[in-house]
Amino acid sequence: MCQHQHGTHQQPQRLALRQRCLSRHITSASSSTNSSSSSCRSSNCLTPAASSRRHALLAAALVLQQLPGLAAAAAPAHAAQLQPWRGCFALADIQADYDRCAPSYDELDGGAASAALGFPELRQQLLQQASGDVLEVAVGTGLNLPLYDWQRLTSLTGLDLSEGMLIEAAARVQAAPQLAKASLVAASGSSGNSSSDGSSSSDSSNSGSGSVPVRLVQGDVVQLPFPDASFDVVLDTFSLCVFGQPQAALAEMARVLRPGGCLLLLEHSRSDNALLGAYQGATRSLVAPLSKGCDWGQDVPSMLLQLPAMRISSQQRHLAGTLVGLVATKLE
Repeated sequence: MCQHQHGTHQQPQRLALRQRCLSRHITSASSSTNSSSSSCRSSNCLTPAASSRRHALLAAALVLQQLPGLAAAAAPAHAAQLQPWRGCFALADIQADYDRCAPSYDELDGGAASAALGFPELRQQLLQQASGDVLEVAVGTGLNLPLYDWQRLTSLTGLDLSEGMLIEAAARVQAAPQLAKASLVAASGSSGNSSSDGSSSSDSSNSGSGSVPVRLVQGDVVQLPFPDASFDVVLDTFSLCVFGQPQAALAEMARVLRPGGCLLLLEHSRSDNALLGAYQGATRSLVAPLSKGCDWGQDVPSMLLQLPAMRISSQQRHLAGTLVGLVATKLE
């Protein structure tokens, strides 16, 4: 987790690193990925997480996570840390919101509350199943990057709407020792390959380097800038609830998957507990403005079932059913 707690004298170096990352490693929406023959075909890609927390405590903790104002009132000592949610996310211009919040976003999305709810462990259980050519949508600051099993990856493409978030993700790859297997692919100045849609893609072979190429692409999840059947795995963690068109986003993720490939999701979803699900449905319009616009009442498994090319092969519920881990396979 990047806390961005650097001394004043280190800020120029940090800024210079971000700018170098932006100019060299972030591609525009015309980027595409190379093909590979590997595929995620497991019918049980997601390992169930053991949880000993009682449901009542989990539900209460989740409400505190989703309602920053309530959490601040209950724990005044942490109110200053929670306040940036309101200052950053005006929800009028989502891209501008994330650009503005990027330098401190890890404190918001991966802080103490997230750890207490077991989110890092759930992320890792999902990400460890990714293999081959992988696309992570809403990659953000790259919070998931250290959690991959890099030995299983052929390439990783991270897409995000926010340029500011991608700057942070590029800096994370450059600076983190645990990402030694990752190697950013320069968007300019490298020998390009022609993709099936006619656009230019940077060389991701990294022949002889033994590292996994990482490409960071700025683009919209409802109009993914990649040809059909480009990836073995497409994944998302905790972002579907903030997408303006979540069903269209899922359809795009399915489109760019290769036949037999896996869609891996870890998402806020309507609980399968009838009472809690009803509460989520009744409060979704109240929760959204306090949680980055997250609609925590959407039924993600039902949304996946609307995609004729996808079949759910694994489903795991967490936190009293309000979080769901899903593996869906694209039909051959």
